[in-house]
Amino acid sequence: MMTLLEWAFKLNKKTAYPLYFHCTCYINYCTEISTKSAVKLWYKPKSAMNNTFLTTHLGCLFKPNSGALAKKLHIFQSLKYSSNKIIMKSSLSNETNNIKNKLLSYEKFKTLMKKIKTTYVLDQEIAEKIVACVMKKRSNPKAPVIEINCGPGLISQEFLKQGVSKMVVVETNHIFFPFIKDIVQQFGQQRIHHFNWSMLSLYLKLHISETSVAVADYKKSEQAVVELLQCSSTLDQTVSPYCIFSLGGKEENNNLVFYIVRNMPNDDIIISKDLVEFFFLVHPRFQQKILKLGSIPGRKEQGFTGNLTERKDFFHFNSIHVILHLLYDLSFIQEFEANDFIPPFNTTKRVQDKDIDTTKRVLLKLQLKKNINTLLPLEHHIPFLIFLRQLYKKKKTRTIPAMEMLIPGCGLRMIYEGFTMMDLIMTTRPEYFLQLFKAMLKWPEYETSPLKQHIILKSTGGIDQKDLEEE
Repeated sequence: MMTLLEWAFKLNKKTAYPLYFHCTCYINYCTEISTKSAVKLWYKPKSAMNNTFLTTHLGCLFKPNSGALAKKLHIFQSLKYSSNKIIMKSSLSNETNNIKNKLLSYEKFKTLMKKIKTTYVLDQEIAEKIVACVMKKRSNPKAPVIEINCGPGLISQEFLKQGVSKMVVVETNHIFFPFIKDIVQQFGQQRIHHFNWSMLSLYLKLHISETSVAVADYKKSEQAVVELLQCSSTLDQTVSPYCIFSLGGKEENNNLVFYIVRNMPNDDIIISKDLVEFFFLVHPRFQQKILKLGSIPGRKEQGFTGNLTERKDFFHFNSIHVILHLLYDLSFIQEFEANDFIPPFNTTKRVQDKDIDTTKRVLLKLQLKKNINTLLPLEHHIPFLIFLRQLYKKKKTRTIPAMEMLIPGCGLRMIYEGFTMMDLIMTTRPEYFLQLFKAMLKWPEYETSPLKQHIILKSTGGIDQKDLEEE
């Protein structure tokens, strides 16, 4: 059910959108209204949302040439039952409505529209559903939770209600601070702690500066969070000490995913702890890429004929997806509607999205594999990521010639590892590249190769200065 709030987020100053309602009965009638009129409509008190209000105020929004008054009255009569349902539902979720009413004063609404980059939950039922899914999949339901970009705190509140011992909420948008303060007063400072901290900022995370106030504040907040989590650490070494939760941005949760992959090997004081669990929403496109990586045929199935060159679905993955597929355990838990969130997730389809439903978002559980030290020690994760990036720049090329460009003279060693001249990069299972990388580290040719020099340059210099400036 699309509420007026969700619809209002779609309004744009330069365009007008049709007015429509998804209620118990769908009104297949629409007419253009102005942004100003729509905002006035939304800010009417909920108690005024009755049949008289609908007839009087909605009637003013229709343009004079849109039809006769009788036609308008017919629409309002059909909305009679729907409006009563809206009032009934609002009375059952006063907590949600109070947040919406307090949050969206006109000035705050404009500020939120201009600056918002992440997505939030403003519906208590959605918050309950998400938290219930997370709690079922946690190895230790009572362990603390770190929520990134918690917004007004409905999800944090629900975690506390369902038995989480401690919440660490991270939010930098001041518009939500009063709501977080109310939750702190409700549950006490021993159970919920708020930090005005840009946790996912790689610039502040990796930048070394003794004079930057922003960097110093970042490190201070990070250390304070670590101390809180240490106080709540469990003695049971077989369960997760805590989990990290995030809804993410309007598109995909790329910031969090890259933050995990980039900092997990660096002995990060928060995310590199053993068995830490991550829960976040991803685009169905992300899910499809991960699943298709596991379906690439092996060497025997391919027959080294290159007969998969026309399979375009093998092109739409990158080194990050391969790292997650090989080194992390992923579990896709539950689908949610993109319009259940504020602002709604982007549902635009791309060319490769013909087989997926972009109106959905999928709750994902991610955790480092338990046998990671045997599979690939953490110190080799970043070099392996850089190695994959070099290979996947030209997925259509043959594997051995591509490796010869990176490590001159390695052709015979590649054949010894089981590769042939018929192998293509795009149709080679990621597991074979992991095996190749581990063998490559012992090759004499690798020590003086351009690839090793490139890996040293990229892995020891933090992140690129250009990336820092862009962020």
